[in-house]
Parts: sequence; C-alpha cells; structure tokens
Amino acid sequence: RRVARWPSDLVCRVGVPLDVASRERGDVDVVGVLTAALALKPDCVEAYAERGLIYFWLQDPLRAAADAAQLLRLKPDHPYAVLYAGAVPYITGDLAAAEKAFRDATRATPKNALAWACLGGTLVEAGKDEEAIAALDKALGIDPRNFMALSNRAGWHLGHRRYEEALADAIKAVEVAPYFPLPYLVRGKAYLGLGKFAQAQEDLDKAVKRMPKHGEAWLTRARLRYRLGDYT
Repeated sequence: RRVARWPSDLVCRVGVPLDVASRERGDVDVVGVLTAALALKPDCVEAYAERGLIYFWLQDPLRAAADAAQLLRLKPDHPYAVLYAGAVPYITGDLAAAEKAFRDATRATPKNALAWACLGGTLVEAGKDEEAIAALDKALGIDPRNFMALSNRAGWHLGHRRYEEALADAIKAVEVAPYFPLPYLVRGKAYLGLGKFAQAQEDLDKAVKRMPKHGEAWLTRARLRYRLGDYT
C-alpha cells in the first residue's frame, strides 16, 4: 500500500535496486514492487528488465519471455534485450537455440560482459570446454566482477574436478552478488567436492530456497543429504 502511493518514477528508480536479498529477508517483495512500478508506469523499461531477470533466475520461462517481449518493444538496444532471446531456450533446455542467441548477442554488443558470460555458461552446459572457458575469460576481461561469468567459470572448474579453483570463483561471485542464487549453488557444489559438508548444505539450502524450480539445486542437495544419512 505504501508503494502504491509513491510517484511512478520513484517506484521505477527504487524498485530496480531492490534485489532478491530484500525479498529473502522478508521486508520487501521485489517482484511486487516492480509490478507496482509497471502498474503506475507501464513503459518503465528497467522494471521489465529487472523483473524479467528475476523470473529467469526463478526458472519461470513464460513470465521471463513476457517481460522480454516488452523490453524488446520499448528499448531494443537495452543491454539485457539481446540476452533474453537466449534466456528462454536456455531455461527450457534448448542449448543450440540458446547458444545461437547468445552468440548473436556477443556480436551485437561485443563489450557486453553479461552476453559473453551467458554464452560461456551455455557452452559449459553443451560440453564445449575450450570455447566455454574462452568466452568466460573474455567476459571477465571486460568486467572482472561479473557474477554470472564468475559463477559459470566456477561451473567449468567443477566439471574438471578443480574444486579449489571453483570455490575461489564462487566466493567472488557471492561477494559481488549475494542476492542472486546461482553463486550459492556453485559454491555449495565446490564445498561438496572438497568434503566441506556443513558449508555445502548451508549454500545449497539457500540455492533451493531462491530457485524453487531449479532441478539441479534440488538434486545436489538431495545427494548431499543422502550422503549425510538424512533420508527425509
């Protein structure tokens, strides 16, 4: 109700930085704030951009696609706009389509670290190791604090059982973006690989809570619990 009384421009400016950490604490529903922004100011570009990104992380492709369509309509040159074409097929498992879209994004915006990070993550999933690490290193060369690139490079290290290197990247990713869920998943997997089960469980609990539809997060936590003798 307080948000509804704010001027629409203020809601747009304030709603965007209100991240998942705020919602995690329970004091602000960030999706609700961004939705309020759009009800008051239907052309609030950044609200579509940020809400779509949250839906992407929540593994909700239909809502992510809807916000992506609005973003593309309102501001086709927005840095996020070139990514959304790949986000939805990535969520639904169409890695070939996601790879093509993210490659297009890197060509359209070659200095966009997030585009290179998304491409690298997709290539990791596709098992294209050399191309993946090249794309991720490119992303971090542009922006050394890009949490997506750090998280995805941690995932690359995990695939090669390089748990110390994975943990180093994952720790940096959590420091940079403590409000996003992916860094907790990869850090939890790194801790698991190193046999640090208590730290792994803490991170995997956070990953599951923040990504309730993410199958890998649930499966990794279930494996850890089974290993610890917790069959509930």
